[in-house]
Amino acid sequence: MKVLLVDKTDKTLEAIQSILEKIKGIEVIAVAKDYQAAIQFTTELKPEIIIMDINGSDFQFEKILKQLINVIPNVKIITTSLYSDSRYVLRALNAGASGYMLKDRAYEELAKAIRVIVSNKTYISPGIAGIVKEE
Repeated sequence: MKVLLVDKTDKTLEAIQSILEKIKGIEVIAVAKDYQAAIQFTTELKPEIIIMDINGSDFQFEKILKQLINVIPNVKIITTSLYSDSRYVLRALNAGASGYMLKDRAYEELAKAIRVIVSNKTYISPGIAGIVKEE
């Protein structure tokens, strides 16, 4: 499966890429450091999965998620974030994300998150799933 990574920090991109290299059948086809590059790579390269950091300060990510899905309606998007607040989770999922994963859990959860979303289910990090369920 072709994967696009979207994050502004090199350290995070390197960490996620090293995790993905260990998962059979996954190929990182591009790395974008901002949302505009993500849209461009999505348009040109047609990834099947996008793993995208969301910066929740202005909720611009909602608009970007919708644009990415508009380009490829069946793309699976896992959002990664430092925020465990249910507002961020719900906004990402309502904008079309297939999953929401806390960044500090990527090492433990990324392979499972990919398996879940490619089976057309929603993935939410276990540490915040209870918070979202209560909403």
